[in-house]
Amino acid sequence: MINSPFTGNEQPYKTVFFETFGCQMNKLDAELSLGLLQEDGYRMVDKVDEADVILFNTCSVRQHAEDKVYSHLGALKTLKKRHPDVIVGVLGCMAQKDGEAIFKRSPHVDLVCGTRMFPHLPELLMKVRSHGSHVLAIDEDQVVNIKRAVVYRPNIYQAFVTVMRGCDNYCSYCIVPHVRGREISRPIEEIKAEAEALVSNGCKEITLLGQNINSYGSCTRS
Repeated sequence: MINSPFTGNEQPYKTVFFETFGCQMNKLDAELSLGLLQEDGYRMVDKVDEADVILFNTCSVRQHAEDKVYSHLGALKTLKKRHPDVIVGVLGCMAQKDGEAIFKRSPHVDLVCGTRMFPHLPELLMKVRSHGSHVLAIDEDQVVNIKRAVVYRPNIYQAFVTVMRGCDNYCSYCIVPHVRGREISRPIEEIKAEAEALVSNGCKEITLLGQNINSYGSCTRS
């Protein structure tokens, strides 16, 4: 769970409950997602029954992680019946892998958003509100390019910074290339600018992230 930077004096008109499963990259994607939502007027809440939007950022490395998400989704059936306007969304690796199958198993889910589409989360939630349930966004060719709002992070002294995403190895035991896509590195100037912005905002420790970070630079986005 990522804490909200709101002080409580604001008058938010939308609330979001956000829970993350899995690795450090998932935690960073959750932070980036919440930054976008908070800029769009959302306020974080700690209880699902206080939320207009309920989002799970998921992991597919282990079956147990997926089972846990489906258990959480099952527990929301009653709440969704009582409050049909509440939006339930599944993000991340499980969303990318299972896609439409999530709607079939959990019909009360409104949004399935893959690993490369979360930068469009505010627009996708608006689409759910405007056009109804079962919005699927799992574009496999989308490049994650998001300008980070550095003020939205759980610990002012620590931050994750992604330097690359994806993997080209396709090991037989690993699902990462299938849910995170091919390798692509961020330009060094972009990484440097983000790190400088974080330091200016009080950060003391930066951890560089990548699914296959030893391959940084092999394919760089312009």
